[in-house]
Amino acid sequence: MKKTMLLALWLPLIALLFISCKKNIDPLPNETATGANTFGCKVNGVPYIPSGGDPTVSWYPVEGGWYLDVDNNRGLYITTVSGNTKYMNIYIKVLDTVGIYKLNYNTIPRPQGYRCENYGYYSTKNMNGTYNKYVTNTQYTGEVHVKQILP
Repeated sequence: MKKTMLLALWLPLIALLFISCKKNIDPLPNETATGANTFGCKVNGVPYIPSGGDPTVSWYPVEGGWYLDVDNNRGLYITTVSGNTKYMNIYIKVLDTVGIYKLNYNTIPRPQGYRCENYGYYSTKNMNGTYNKYVTNTQYTGEVHVKQILP
């Protein structure tokens, strides 16, 4: 009787332990160094992975790459779209080495800002067709981790 009672007490605890021990799987795409045209990041801790777009009008989920700006700096510009409701741009003015690039300037995003500083831009489309727009600055910051630079 004691064994049955003891087993009846421990089984729910063991079951609770197994239920609560789930692995936290990160939904972001794996890192690549092959130009796989994938993108993923976290916005306020929430994963953002672009999807959809409209290739018939050259509107792809992930676009961008290296460029030379008006001051002849080699930088990086990435633009993404998810469905037709979420957009993100990341701009690094001078990307010349691996490391962490801070997105913490008060700047005007491209194309209006021809000599803009590093920034991240995120917008979401509301049901009424207007947009909520968010741009990094000295108060709301971000960072980009560059682990490899391809030629």
